[in-house]
Amino acid sequence: MLNNSPRDNDIAQLKREVRARIIAQRDALAPALRSRKSSAICTDLADAAKQALPTRMSRQLIVAVYSPMGSEVDLGEFIAALYDAPARVAFPAMLPNLQDGQRMQMRIVSYKDYLDGSAPFIAHPVRPFLPVGNAENGRYPAVAPHELDAIVVPLVGFDATGMRLGYGGGCYDRYLPKLQPRCFVVGVAFSEQQVPRVPVDTFDLPLPRIISA
Repeated sequence: MLNNSPRDNDIAQLKREVRARIIAQRDALAPALRSRKSSAICTDLADAAKQALPTRMSRQLIVAVYSPMGSEVDLGEFIAALYDAPARVAFPAMLPNLQDGQRMQMRIVSYKDYLDGSAPFIAHPVRPFLPVGNAENGRYPAVAPHELDAIVVPLVGFDATGMRLGYGGGCYDRYLPKLQPRCFVVGVAFSEQQVPRVPVDTFDLPLPRIISA
């Protein structure tokens, strides 16, 4: 196993410090303000998706979203609009073991299961998902990255160049390069999460678009 260089360790430590500071600032936002900002982000997100995605296809669009953890942007309004479209909506599920270099896969969730919270990986986003036989695999079918038409990416911090600071697990860093070029990729965050410059490693790539409020 290769040891990290001093520079790598310095960047990792800087990322931890910036991450902790931003999350504390995000947590400090009043719940009512977070709700208003989330609603504004969902409106802008819906408008951007309408412009970016084809209106007529031989199949339903497949859009990956996420279930908010803690004080993250709440995508509830946008998700409801997707189901109403109708689109097929996928949520990230953590794999119990590394598979093909991935720790995360997207799984389709029906509107009913979304509303009643049946999908365990929605209620517990970071807990590994262990499907119970073919029945649960069929209930929440996995979607390959190349099948996605759009994906909404959560983030901790961002800067004006589109660089994204995540939670440190690297799940989206490994997942996003597997998407088709046609896939609409967008990050969402509160404006309070923007920093002058996100500390980056050589493998970090900017998001093509970030919507904030």
